[in-house]
Amino acid sequence: MKKLTKTGIIIIVAVAVVVSVLGFLEGYKDATDRSDLINEVLEANCDCEEVNQIIYAKGLQFGNDGMSTEKAEYQLVNCDYESFVSESIRINKILNKKIKGFNDFDLLIIEMNNKTNREILTIKNGVIQ
Repeated sequence: MKKLTKTGIIIIVAVAVVVSVLGFLEGYKDATDRSDLINEVLEANCDCEEVNQIIYAKGLQFGNDGMSTEKAEYQLVNCDYESFVSESIRINKILNKKIKGFNDFDLLIIEMNNKTNREILTIKNGVIQ
């Protein structure tokens, strides 16, 4: 009876460890995929010479924009757009449509540069601020 109980406990602990490791790896892969996907969507849908990822951070953070658990910053260089407001709305709609769970993304900051202006687009949980 003791041997059976000991074997059962070992199996339960082993299953718990495997499930925890697989969950961690899946979460890491999802975060990496989402960061790469944002970059790909911006490159494919913005008329810019360059799209640069400045930072991607996952974990509890405090800053001027408040508390976040997932944050990314991108720079769009030498972009061709008519209006910052209309371009911001267009980019936000595309990101919400093409990226699963984008409305759960805490903070996305996009610096948009063109020949005359440098403007900042801030999106929190899928909503332009």
